[in-house]
Amino acid sequence: MKNFIKVLSVFLIISSILVGCVEKKEKSVSAGKKEKYLVYDIGEVSQDLYSIDSKNVKNNEILNMLFSGLVYEDYNTMQIRPGLADKWTISQDGMEYTFHIRNGLKWSNSDNMTAHDIYDFFKQILSCENKKLYGYDLNCIYGVDDYIKGKTSFDKVAINVIDDSTIRIRLNSPCSYFLKKLAQPIYNVRKIDANLKNWTKYYSKISYSGPYSISKISGNTVLLKKNDNYFLKDSIKLNEFKMKYHHDERNVSAYAVTDFENSKDVDIFLNPPLSEISKLKDKGEVGIFRTWDTLAIYFNLNKPSICSNINFRKAVTCLLDRDKIVNSVPGNIVTSENTFVPYELFKAGDCENLFKNLDIKSSMDNLDKSGYSESQKIKIVYRENNLNREVCEEMVHSINEELKSQNKSEINFDIEGYDYKELNEIIKQGKYDVYFGDYNIWYDSAVSFFEMWDSNSPQNLNYKNLNYDDYVYYLHNLNGDNDNTLKNMEKQLVNDLPVVPIALKNNVVCRKEKFKNLKENKYGELIVNTLFNY
Repeated sequence: MKNFIKVLSVFLIISSILVGCVEKKEKSVSAGKKEKYLVYDIGEVSQDLYSIDSKNVKNNEILNMLFSGLVYEDYNTMQIRPGLADKWTISQDGMEYTFHIRNGLKWSNSDNMTAHDIYDFFKQILSCENKKLYGYDLNCIYGVDDYIKGKTSFDKVAINVIDDSTIRIRLNSPCSYFLKKLAQPIYNVRKIDANLKNWTKYYSKISYSGPYSISKISGNTVLLKKNDNYFLKDSIKLNEFKMKYHHDERNVSAYAVTDFENSKDVDIFLNPPLSEISKLKDKGEVGIFRTWDTLAIYFNLNKPSICSNINFRKAVTCLLDRDKIVNSVPGNIVTSENTFVPYELFKAGDCENLFKNLDIKSSMDNLDKSGYSESQKIKIVYRENNLNREVCEEMVHSINEELKSQNKSEINFDIEGYDYKELNEIIKQGKYDVYFGDYNIWYDSAVSFFEMWDSNSPQNLNYKNLNYDDYVYYLHNLNGDNDNTLKNMEKQLVNDLPVVPIALKNNVVCRKEKFKNLKENKYGELIVNTLFNY
């Protein structure tokens, strides 16, 4: 009996050891099955998806991932396609648009979406308490201008719910590019509430209407999953992926390069340091995409300085050697630009004649007429990053090299870079002479550029010309989307030179070999659906 008990005890001990080994092995295998996601480092984005304070390519990307508009722009064809509305009709006079909402439309939480949700969205987003940014592009809608100024209530705005599945919008006058305006991501429909103001904290409480919803956020990394209630869910080829984001641009690229090269955490990121581009190109890990984003200088016309003198502005303009500036930047990431608006949108006239070639004689004559002396310091400000610094330094160097070759005194430039908040404050206070920045085209029409210089535009820094404002009024209220009006607006800008284009930015996208088919649109937004081969 004692022997039996001994044998049984040994058997039980061995069994427990074996079971423990199996359990450990299973745990080890389970840990080894950790799922690998595509990781896209989007860069700097806004913390607030409620009232975004400026038009921004990366904010637009997020809005397109998470929300949908009544219509959207097909980035392959640049045509307007049905969004939340599967069809619409336009009245014979071109002033009334009736949108028919898709049957069975739902938010990500499975609540029904109706025309009332869309009405509520526009009521909130166009409110005078919100950013002027949202109202300006839609002031072609009857009553919007007074509503955003706080003069009337929203029931005086010609956006009306006909029934649960129909909403009607009436304009002040026919506008051939109205649907293009409406397709901008800032008008993607969302429930406007406090959750959007801090989306990274309250993401689980947000109702999504776009192709993806946020499943989880850990640190600064978002897990995005396909929205099963999205009306075009069958066209979404990437079921889930991770997106890293930042609320401060400083050092974003440097960290991303390290993670990318070490195959850690990042598969795709944007605009690496200039010094890294050549190496990444040699490895075949770079895609370069031409955009409509234009680098330019803005003169401060409100400050009583030499820059308010048109002769000085003409002199600087004629001294800009765009080829030298472009060639100084490594990596083929900028392209010389001789027009206000990209050529595929507008056939330039006077501006191309002014910007295309150096005119040394004219620049010397204008500089003499301006009365500029070396004691007058010209402060150039820009947002601090490698590209902006490189272009600013080369611009100043090439201008002064040309002046020296003509036995003229150099212009006393003072260049200084700032972070986003500091720069905005400096521009707001007018403590600069020249701002080096950029402007983009936000919908597929040259009007998107020319509207920026309306004195009422939220994108206009300080330019005001009554003749120009009259042209804008004609565009907005008399169906003036015609070549002659735009040519006149171009002439006025050439005469006044509040802004001078220098180069188009080419976006540099760093990606692993398997993502070589990814694409960006003309605005510089990554098209997420081109990552499906992951």
